[in-house]
Amino acid sequence: EETQPGHAPGDLVPGKRLGVVCGDGAVLFLDRVQRESKRPMASEEFLRGAALPPETNIQEAEWT
Repeated sequence: EETQPGHAPGDLVPGKRLGVVCGDGAVLFLDRVQRESKRPMASEEFLRGAALPPETNIQEAEWT
């Protein structure tokens, strides 16, 4: 189990797979993601095309 101390819940952690920081600091890695009105895709595929600024929070992100 990976943790991300110093990160807020909802912070995105890009790497080989997309991760989201949970309330206890643990990281939940997502296998698949689906943007609104788009098809589901592997998180690796999403990360290849997404420009995620450092410390992006899933609750505050503007997806384009």
